[in-house]
Amino acid sequence: MSNPQQRKKVLTAQIRRPQVAKLYLEGKSQHEIAKIFNISQNTIHRDLKTIRDGWLEQSLIPFDEAMAKQLARLDWIEGESARQWAQSVEAGKPKQSFLDTILRCLEQRSKLLGLYDDRPQMQVNVQNNVGMQDLREEIARVYEVHNTSG
Repeated sequence: MSNPQQRKKVLTAQIRRPQVAKLYLEGKSQHEIAKIFNISQNTIHRDLKTIRDGWLEQSLIPFDEAMAKQLARLDWIEGESARQWAQSVEAGKPKQSFLDTILRCLEQRSKLLGLYDDRPQMQVNVQNNVGMQDLREEIARVYEVHNTSG
């Protein structure tokens, strides 16, 4: 095959692929798309592989950046909540809301990373005059129940 013929095939494929992608997204089968363009189903199969590879390549960098931003936000929220939790404990008035926020951060991080466990969420109940040992025991109890419930 000569260079002009090869260039014509490449150019034809580049012109055809956006239309193939549109038809594919509309739910047309490879066979139906091949009939529309009067080409083989194998050619449509190769076009769709090229199209999917392009979609994947375009989506990787923005997805990774978005994931990193979300994880950084969760890290900050979790860290701030842990700091405020420690201050509330030192002041003798532990605040449940800080622990709840930490648990939500852990859950969100697990979801983002594909590690989400859909078992019932952990609940830690803190009372005003609870000591650190009591708190540790309550967390250990909840952790034990959570890990044996699935």
